[in-house]
Amino acid sequence: MFVIWFHLLNMDDYLAFCLKSKFPIDPDSNRGWGYNWESAKYGTANPTPRDSYATLFVLVNHTDSPLEDFKNFIHEINRNNLKHSDQRLELDLKNKHVNPGRQDFVLTLGETMIHGNVSIDTDCIDLNVGYYGVMESTSIKEYMLLQMIKQYTNHGYACLLDHVETSIELDENLKLVTVTGQGPALGDDLSTRLVLRLNDSIDVAKCHLSYRDESNPDPCVGPTIEMISVQKDYHNQTYLPVLFYWVTKFVNEEFTLECFSADSPPGRIQLKALLSNNSNVVVDSHQGRYITAQEFFLDYAAFSTLPFYGSAVLYLSLPTQKYFKGERMYLGLNNIAWKVNIGRCVCDQCQKIKGGMKRCQRCLMAHYCSKKCQKTDWKRHKQCCGKTKLQIQQLLADKGLQKLC
Repeated sequence: MFVIWFHLLNMDDYLAFCLKSKFPIDPDSNRGWGYNWESAKYGTANPTPRDSYATLFVLVNHTDSPLEDFKNFIHEINRNNLKHSDQRLELDLKNKHVNPGRQDFVLTLGETMIHGNVSIDTDCIDLNVGYYGVMESTSIKEYMLLQMIKQYTNHGYACLLDHVETSIELDENLKLVTVTGQGPALGDDLSTRLVLRLNDSIDVAKCHLSYRDESNPDPCVGPTIEMISVQKDYHNQTYLPVLFYWVTKFVNEEFTLECFSADSPPGRIQLKALLSNNSNVVVDSHQGRYITAQEFFLDYAAFSTLPFYGSAVLYLSLPTQKYFKGERMYLGLNNIAWKVNIGRCVCDQCQKIKGGMKRCQRCLMAHYCSKKCQKTDWKRHKQCCGKTKLQIQQLLADKGLQKLC
């Protein structure tokens, strides 16, 4: 994924870049969103709900061999949870590998079969969740089997994403509509679209989540905000903090995989955001000016930038099992407001996580906890400060550290 600093370009270059790139950037401001919602960098731009369809992710990080870990996982379910049943889970490994670095398999319980794949290449560890297996259901029996597997998995080691459309009434005129699924053509990667809808007809704010970010050099499995924006006629309303609040709640309750990254505190879920578009997404009524997507993530939503830039992360607390069993509490519309401060960020030098970080004043992307860390990191940081991701990739390629695709 390439990133570019738009304030360094004139308008003609900017429009030319928009037309040539695959980014979901909308140069036609008359549409009023700043994004083309029919185009997605990852996943599908049109998630389609289907009855009994679901995707299950399971972490396999206990041993040095993810495949053996997955086999042990199935064995433990048979030994501890199906010991009084006359049926057992049967794992059939396939010779054909559709996905590089992953082992395809068929999991059978009686007459019910589920297809999936699991990590086998120990050199290709996912930067968010480590090693993992993924399975999908296409019928009610398969869906019930996925539910059973999730039930027997330790908390924080599995998540089940239903391919459904749901809605929540926020007040008498406003509702939240959430759609999760693959694209109209089966085989497209999974995505979720969250929409604030006014009077059952007007979409005033949208967010697009994908789950398999293949960006280089920072690929990961997990929720990634590709697009979030308020329709321009409603920029002076408070819809963006309301939508973002429900995005975090959706991720909290649905993507229940604990982050494996060493940069994350224990018991966290990683929410990632792409910084490829710096369009205006809303008006901050307190400051009386437009807020760009990049400003929103970094200054209002407390995201931290990642090395090599192009994306940022926010670590959400993983809800406890008690939370899911009890009555869940949500904020009312009047209690959701802006947070105008830099949140807990990762120091680019010492990797310490804390609030009140200072930014590099040249690129406004690198964070440091002290002047000492900034000075120590300058030899590394100056090679990429203010450069686009394409320039950084070329620099790494010139040094033989990365191949250009």
